[in-house]
Amino acid sequence: MEEGALDRELGVLVDVASRQQGAFAQMAQQRALGMRPDSRLQQQVGGEMLRQAERLKKMLDAMESSADFQALETYHMIEARAQKAGTAGARAVQRLLSWQGSGLIAESEGKMPPPPPEGIVDAEALEGASALQRTPQLMGPIFSDGSFSAVRGQAAESLEADFHQLVADHEKIVELGENYGKFDSAGKEYYLAQVAEITRRWHELMLTARQVGVSPTQEYKDFSEDFLRACQMTPLSHKDLVEVVHYRLKEKAQADALRGS
Repeated sequence: MEEGALDRELGVLVDVASRQQGAFAQMAQQRALGMRPDSRLQQQVGGEMLRQAERLKKMLDAMESSADFQALETYHMIEARAQKAGTAGARAVQRLLSWQGSGLIAESEGKMPPPPPEGIVDAEALEGASALQRTPQLMGPIFSDGSFSAVRGQAAESLEADFHQLVADHEKIVELGENYGKFDSAGKEYYLAQVAEITRRWHELMLTARQVGVSPTQEYKDFSEDFLRACQMTPLSHKDLVEVVHYRLKEKAQADALRGS
């Protein structure tokens, strides 16, 4: 599954999970007013919270432990974006939902609710987490054949050849990354270096395109703007965050090597 698809699927889960906060908040308000919430409603809402928390946990566990680099990168990018935005990460949402659901069911049965998880977050942070995951649906092609033919000259022809070569090289890197988790530490560091090189080439190609007057497709422009808006980031801050995540993955590979894993 590609990065955008992972983002979207996780976004749906976080969004659905966050909506459970309305019913939970209503029952909390009833308790504050000295009213006892309906035990059947507590069982229903608590059970649904636990189901959503489990679905979210399974997906996050699969991403975090995936051998595929794109899934692993997406997991760490999602958590890093939330940290940078000062909102709840997907893991925090999952832990909070599980705790709230368990608490409602325990209360409905006259039992003591479990203690809150470490680093508990509030409803405002949860709403921020939900908004942060609402990424655009699909990315359009970066350039079309018309993008290059609209500009005359050798520079545009050369850029088109570079673009097609870069796309092919990028696809090879993505395919190789499907086995990233099986690489040893040196292999992971080498792979991360190759990803950094591909990223550098994309950056230079886009700069060159702007200089020679070759414009990306409108679909790509719209996707980029919507994606950055949803992530609450600029192109530069997103690029910096990618570098931070890749550096953390490199550190993890080195630490694993020291532990002999």
